[in-house]
Amino acid sequence: MAKMVQEMDERKTQFRVLDIAGDGEVAWAQWVAETPRDGINGCGLYRVRNGELTYYRDYMDPNGH
Repeated sequence: MAKMVQEMDERKTQFRVLDIAGDGEVAWAQWVAETPRDGINGCGLYRVRNGELTYYRDYMDPNGH
């Protein structure tokens, strides 16, 4: 994740969370990745076990913002 944060900073990209929900093991977030040119809608899926992130995937809308 540290590498992703570095890459996003270099590209001047920020994530704005639109909605987030979950429980102690599974969560999802709907977000917009805002860049200097435009924005990309997407969502992330997360799974936590024993207090550790064990699964994470991002899905992006190819049609943009």
